[in-house]
Amino acid sequence: MDGQLYVWRANSDSDGGFNITVSSKEGNGQLLTAYVDIVNSGKGVLIITAYIVRQMIVLGLAAGWTPNEKKTALRLNRINERLNLEKATYANNHN
Repeated sequence: MDGQLYVWRANSDSDGGFNITVSSKEGNGQLLTAYVDIVNSGKGVLIITAYIVRQMIVLGLAAGWTPNEKKTALRLNRINERLNLEKATYANNHN
């Protein structure tokens, strides 16, 4: 994104959401973290993809995240309310 390479991981938790962590590819700068609820809409369950993570990076940069500077991790709160889920990927939820 804009010449900067990032790596990310999403770990599920017992509440049914995901903790997402993003860093620069070099991994020596400030981490960006956020919690994303798994949205279960009529479309199914939200899958965390690069589409979601890209939006998280944009939100982080706007909030002052500096991926190339060693600082305490920046935590984004209430991220679900700020994500555009129009083109998100969903898993079918057949129970």
